[in-house]
Amino acid sequence: MIVPEIFYGVKCNRCGEMFESGDYAYYSDESSVFDEALEYDWIEQNGKHYCPNCYDQDEETDEFKIYPEIPISMPTENSISIWKKSFS
Repeated sequence: MIVPEIFYGVKCNRCGEMFESGDYAYYSDESSVFDEALEYDWIEQNGKHYCPNCYDQDEETDEFKIYPEIPISMPTENSISIWKKSFS
């Protein structure tokens, strides 16, 4: 019998990196995965999660400074034509 199971992971809201502890990337409950991510310097701010590469901590105030959002690049005419060629 195949039994479906739900697993939880943490993904950085800024860069999209998935948290991995080395052994596991997904856990059976939300609190376990975030508790583990905290051990690896991930943070939660305003309901969003950030990896250590996407924030800095002010030494004087201990306040977290999230880096600016990464812009989503729009495809150019050239990148579209290259993509079309690769599928023709």
